[in-house]
Amino acid sequence: MENPHKLPKEPDKRIRSVVVFFTYRGGGLMNSTRLMKLAYLTELRSIERWGKRFTDADFRHWRYGPYSQDVSLAMEGIAPEANVTIRVTPKGKGKFFLPTKNGVEVDLSKEELDFLEDVAKDWLFAPNEKLIAATKTSPPFTWTKFGDTIPFTEYAAFARQLKNLRSGRIGKAVVSLESADEVKDFVRALAP
Repeated sequence: MENPHKLPKEPDKRIRSVVVFFTYRGGGLMNSTRLMKLAYLTELRSIERWGKRFTDADFRHWRYGPYSQDVSLAMEGIAPEANVTIRVTPKGKGKFFLPTKNGVEVDLSKEELDFLEDVAKDWLFAPNEKLIAATKTSPPFTWTKFGDTIPFTEYAAFARQLKNLRSGRIGKAVVSLESADEVKDFVRALAP
């Protein structure tokens, strides 16, 4: 039986492309927390826009927000496209990435690169506190407890239903959900 917690030898090319894109798009030192949150927000935005995940990265509810070993592995495998340094910050030690080339190719289509550019416009230079808050208050994160896997499938159903509601395809129904549990129950009721 294969160990489910064993990391693969090489990072997934698509996840690595997302990490490389944001590292280069930032144009300077990029911290690992920011890269992790940008990768997570990319998944949410992809579900909202296309109804599907952008990568297969597994995210979990963690102390500082969504965390993915897959994204972390991609960060570790970013060389030679970026140098990795450890720096002391006011909040402790942090891992930072600095592009090493003038440009780099990633394994993504033009449409996907344009999509990542949209995510970058909204979030790349947002203050860390705002970025972290956005991930920690996102519906799929709030539906989980520490250590749980983020339920992107449930979020896709929720986003689809919300999109239908906004476009008037559900009729005049008004839904008032006042707690994370009510939202979770609502999403589960929508699932086929």
